[in-house]
Amino acid sequence: MANTKIPVELSSTPGIVDNSNATAITIDSSENVGIGTDSISGRLEIKKATTSNETIFAIEAEGATTTTLGSITYDQTNDSMRLLNNSTFSGSTLRLGTVGSDDVIIDNNGNVGIGTTSVSQRLDVQTSTVNTGMLVYNTNTASGASVPVFLASESDGSTTNVSVENTGAGNMVFRTGATTKAGYGTERMRIDSSGNVILKGNDLNLNNGSVEHRFTNDNTNLLIRADYGNSAASSTIQFSVDGSEKMRIDSSGNLLVGVTSGTSHFIKKALGNGSAVLEITGNNLGSRFFNADGGSPNAANSAQHIYSVGATGRSINAAGTINASGADYAEYMKKSDSCGTITKGDVCGVDSTGKLTDVFADAISFVIKSTNPSYVGGDNWGGTELELTEEQYETERQKYDRIAFSGQVPVNITGSFNVGDYVYPQANGTDIECVAKSSPTFEEYQLCVGKIWATEDDGRPLVAVKIG
Repeated sequence: MANTKIPVELSSTPGIVDNSNATAITIDSSENVGIGTDSISGRLEIKKATTSNETIFAIEAEGATTTTLGSITYDQTNDSMRLLNNSTFSGSTLRLGTVGSDDVIIDNNGNVGIGTTSVSQRLDVQTSTVNTGMLVYNTNTASGASVPVFLASESDGSTTNVSVENTGAGNMVFRTGATTKAGYGTERMRIDSSGNVILKGNDLNLNNGSVEHRFTNDNTNLLIRADYGNSAASSTIQFSVDGSEKMRIDSSGNLLVGVTSGTSHFIKKALGNGSAVLEITGNNLGSRFFNADGGSPNAANSAQHIYSVGATGRSINAAGTINASGADYAEYMKKSDSCGTITKGDVCGVDSTGKLTDVFADAISFVIKSTNPSYVGGDNWGGTELELTEEQYETERQKYDRIAFSGQVPVNITGSFNVGDYVYPQANGTDIECVAKSSPTFEEYQLCVGKIWATEDDGRPLVAVKIG
């Protein structure tokens, strides 16, 4: 059956008015409606020949015929169609929905909301269903094409997290400084398909607004800086395992292992006696440092203090030789109250109480003051338990001298000498002086403190020590 064309002219409402006397509305046999056309391809088809930007379909409020609230407009400039809400009322929106609900809205500020009617951002996507969200997908599989990215909320059973996923096999790349819409900026960071995070810049900054921590690559070294650009004096770099701090570098540059404070580099490990605390090795064997619980090293300044294991009394066990630059073995001996200063290399006496003396008549035997000792025994007179001040320590030190008991000692001698001579003491008034003799008497030999082996560069005889 042919379409029925009903031209209608009515001069008053309700009715259909066609002032041009042409067909305005066509209803075909399938009850499809055409406006401006009699060739209808859908339930409702609206057609208008135009060469400019015109409104194709408009909705107006009753009683406000000059106010168009909504429209479908053809924009010839962009060759596009626009669906508009032209309302000027406060809070007006353009809404798209299914099953009686608003699925997408565009508010009067141009903000788009998906899954929400309260839009606070330019794009606001919300969902109440866990593990669902927004999927951006490019089906082009050519090299360099975009990969699918999934943004969602997910639950681990106790909390809800935000998940950003690359659901393909490629990388997630973050760029800045794009030049054009179709161009790419400079890559700054990527997460590859193995989960590795790769930073393309030189710095990784952790900044809470007042304190900045920085990981810096200066193209040669990796630098870790705490409180970079900040003067906080308490800053530290801490290293923790299983929630427990194991090591730190404090603001003074001290490396602290097993402790959280100290005035020097410090390594501590709570172990039983004899257990290894630190091992330093090469390709094979090296040195081990064990826990010690005894001994009090002398408080004097030295390059190293070593304590002992109480059960054995040992401080050092060496599988090989121990080399030292000194030439004699010495022991500390206490001086008598009247004994004055004894110069290195001087011969002095030992009185009947076992104390050093510089008076010939008080001596029952004679010894040489050490000049360059390798090892010193009896060094316990100024132990750390005394807790002496520096001034008190020096006062106490004056009461003792190091005496050579073996080895070679340059000796201060009176008169001439030859290599091979015996060195023995004699009285010089009340003082003691040392002389050399090639053929001493038996009594002189009994007092002898050594034999000259060589002559030092400073002219003194080098004497092999003899204890009588």
